[in-house]
Amino acid sequence: MQPHGGLAAARSWKPLVLFIPLRLGLSEINPVYYCGLKRTFALKQSLGIIGGKPNHALYIIGVVGDDLVFLDPHTTQLAVDLDVECPEDESYHCAHASRMDIGQLDPSIALCFYMATEAEFDSWCNLAHKHLISQMKQPLFEITEHRPLVGQTLQRISSGLMRASKH
Repeated sequence: MQPHGGLAAARSWKPLVLFIPLRLGLSEINPVYYCGLKRTFALKQSLGIIGGKPNHALYIIGVVGDDLVFLDPHTTQLAVDLDVECPEDESYHCAHASRMDIGQLDPSIALCFYMATEAEFDSWCNLAHKHLISQMKQPLFEITEHRPLVGQTLQRISSGLMRASKH
């Protein structure tokens, strides 16, 4: 990937939180994606994965072997007393992390990354391409330097279908 640099670009860069929504299977995650998912946590820009079990969202923060380490943000809370100047917020934090087998993961997830600078974004592009795309039999996603020309792509597909149907 080519750096997007330059003085003007450096001045206009804003920190980026990147969410990559994925569907990695129909009703369960396809095991072909396990290695790629585990590798995402090795990237320094990783914020984790928003995902979970069916009908139960979790914040996945790491991996140990084939176990995903997660925080469960769903706890019942008492109503906050807004008359108190500094309400207690301790109960809004998870007391501990839990683990689940990667095979229990619902196939609808979002990979999350943070890049404070353009240099970090360029580094992420290179690392993601190297570790998550080019080395994978089935990559989680693709990275392109330019926006694809959807109209031309659709035209090529439809003309190919037209030629195929004539034979």
